[in-house]
Amino acid sequence: RFNEYGSYALIEADWDPEKKQILLEKVDNVAAFSLFPDVLNLDAGDKLTVKVSGGNSVRLTVKATGPMELSIANGKIRQSKESKKNIKRKGVEGPAWEALSDRVLLVYGTGPGGEQSLREALRFTNWGYLPDTHFIIRADSEVSEADMRACHLVLFGDQSSNTIIARLNDKAPVRFVGDKIVAGKNSYERNDVSFKCVFPNPLAPERLVLLNFAEQWDYSQLWSFQGVFKMLPDYMIYRRGGARPFSTEMLSAGFFSEHWSWQD
Repeated sequence: RFNEYGSYALIEADWDPEKKQILLEKVDNVAAFSLFPDVLNLDAGDKLTVKVSGGNSVRLTVKATGPMELSIANGKIRQSKESKKNIKRKGVEGPAWEALSDRVLLVYGTGPGGEQSLREALRFTNWGYLPDTHFIIRADSEVSEADMRACHLVLFGDQSSNTIIARLNDKAPVRFVGDKIVAGKNSYERNDVSFKCVFPNPLAPERLVLLNFAEQWDYSQLWSFQGVFKMLPDYMIYRRGGARPFSTEMLSAGFFSEHWSWQD
């Protein structure tokens, strides 16, 4: 895992099979990593030393199966014992594009203003000449608990128009509060901004939600499948009015921390 999302991570290591020792010569922007004893031809019960250059070392006993997980903080290494709950990991780590990288439902609202959210969802499906791109569109009232466990959700509308957004709003990192959009320590006038934000679905933590508010982009243009969408971060809050990314004032954009919290 990364210390800081949006930047590269690097590990340079030296393996000494006779001493059964791994020396981490360089570690940059790494919060946690896994070792695979079978790749190193180690057997269950073998003793393994992992040392950080210029730092501490840990002595590990190889388990019978599976990788060994270690974490690094302030140059110190230790065997990881923390819960993976609400931690970025493969399949649930963002950025925005990851919500489209597996089975996905586009969900519009059926409450007040739901017609607009349906129009936004339909616009989202029109990815021009990109072949074999098919989206399932479903009303909020038709999304089951099983659907949420099986699919990422791309949600359109707000807590008034979309019942799914209403259910997760209090736990969303970017949320609706009265006539404001609240994002961490910042707030914005709801009528002035659009935003996109990806985060684990509080109703199904192994799946993601990509929340689109006041969606106005024209996905039929070439930018959508020439890599631009894949370059978007975890969240973007921007002035309304743009038909494509970066065509209006960007108010805030970036990546959440490994615990899906706001980075300082």
